[in-house]
Amino acid sequence: MNENTTSNPTEPNHAKNRHFSRKWVTPFTLGAFALSAFTGILLFFKVHIGLIKPTHEWLSWLLVIAAVLHIMLNYHPLIKTLTQPLGKILMVVFALLIGVSLLPLGEQKEHGKDHRSYFVSKVEQHHGEEPHGEEH
Repeated sequence: MNENTTSNPTEPNHAKNRHFSRKWVTPFTLGAFALSAFTGILLFFKVHIGLIKPTHEWLSWLLVIAAVLHIMLNYHPLIKTLTQPLGKILMVVFALLIGVSLLPLGEQKEHGKDHRSYFVSKVEQHHGEEPHGEEH
């Protein structure tokens, strides 16, 4: 048997390379998830000790990288799952949650920015109107 092949027939051809395999991608994904989840839970409960916040903000990119690698390794099973009714429903639910999370709700200020005004000014600029509150 060639050293670059695996006994798992569901692995795509690019995944059969010994440098790109589930042997390290799966633990990498789990570790990145554990890091992001742990620091996220601490931030949720307003625990701001040590390097929790920068660790969560910057090292959560490892989870993004791990998820992309995991998707690449499991592309065909993932597509098969997402064509099932439950997979479609869950993708729509999460797409809606992403959309709702971007909606400006009232006068929310964070880090000195008024998000509602920001979005309103962007829409007004797109339609060629002068943003409110700006004088020339």
